[in-house]
Amino acid sequence: MELARERGLGFSNLKNANPEVDPWLLPQGETILLPYACILPVDAIAGLTINLAELRLYHLWKNEQGWQVRIYPVGIGSEGSETPLGDFSVLSKRENPIWTVPDSVRKTQPELPESVPPGPDNPRGQFWLGFASNGYGIHGTNKPFGIGRRVSHGCLRTYPEDIR
Repeated sequence: MELARERGLGFSNLKNANPEVDPWLLPQGETILLPYACILPVDAIAGLTINLAELRLYHLWKNEQGWQVRIYPVGIGSEGSETPLGDFSVLSKRENPIWTVPDSVRKTQPELPESVPPGPDNPRGQFWLGFASNGYGIHGTNKPFGIGRRVSHGCLRTYPEDIR
């Protein structure tokens, strides 16, 4: 998993490109395919476009050199807690956010506190971009092994260094 993070890839991207290799125990000296090639989504526009099937976020902008793109791996909602579909705008930006534990999470983890302050135990990481009034957003994480996997309660997780 460290290789995926070092190279700016998600778990599933690396696993799908190397199905015969155990992603948790990469063999010493083994050649690993790093899947950087991709096709931009047809409907991508300036701003952020998320391709849930690829578990990638595309950031597009135009400058004097023309169109530019940065691609980031993301973790998305697990089965039953899918990431919402649609066109959204960023409604809020927070540095060092507080995580108020949603009722849906509390049902499966009643031992959690009502809220988690900023710091290493906060699953939102250091930055939060809220895009839906019902609590969904894009954020860093304190569990980077979930990037490139379906592990969240609907939010989009990024590596801590990518959300910055």
